[in-house]
Amino acid sequence: MKKHNRKRVVIRIGVIGIIAFVIWTFRPHPSPSPELVHPDVRNLKVPLKEVKSTFYLDGGTRAIFIRDADNRALFASIPTPTDKSFEGLPPIFLGATHYQHPGAVQVKGYPHTRYALREFLDDHRPRKITLDSSCYALSRRNSEIIRALTRRFITRPKNYEATLQDHDLPEILSSSTLPDEIEAGTDAPIPSLTQ
Repeated sequence: MKKHNRKRVVIRIGVIGIIAFVIWTFRPHPSPSPELVHPDVRNLKVPLKEVKSTFYLDGGTRAIFIRDADNRALFASIPTPTDKSFEGLPPIFLGATHYQHPGAVQVKGYPHTRYALREFLDDHRPRKITLDSSCYALSRRNSEIIRALTRRFITRPKNYEATLQDHDLPEILSSSTLPDEIEAGTDAPIPSLTQ
């Protein structure tokens, strides 16, 4: 009789553990408080015209490009996870597509900037695997990986681009909509929120 009760307790604890893990994994993302979002990100006007994300081949540094309704461009970077000089969540840099390029400035004192950037990336359509992986880089939540895998292998939305072979970085840097002073195809520093 005791073995039977012990088995029930173990099963109940296991079920409660699985339920708690699922609830914790898929908990809602925090909503950004405007006063805690960097002004360059906070002042972006929606609807956004363009949202692109890609990566460098230095271990995964993320490059983010956003063009708002007023045709202003925002460039952001999330350092590679292999760069061990940062602890915890990697910082966000604005002003350039790579955190080590001139013009890149680390966002400090605005902790909800990451939530706002994640919302912009997550709300953009059509979905791309590069946007999903940048959402993960911003939040470091397993739910982002699960959502990307679900989109890729289960739901398969019609417009979902699931390949990393169409590397967007040259397109981002040589886009004809970039300011004239930026030489196409270079990694020159690009000021945040340029006209």
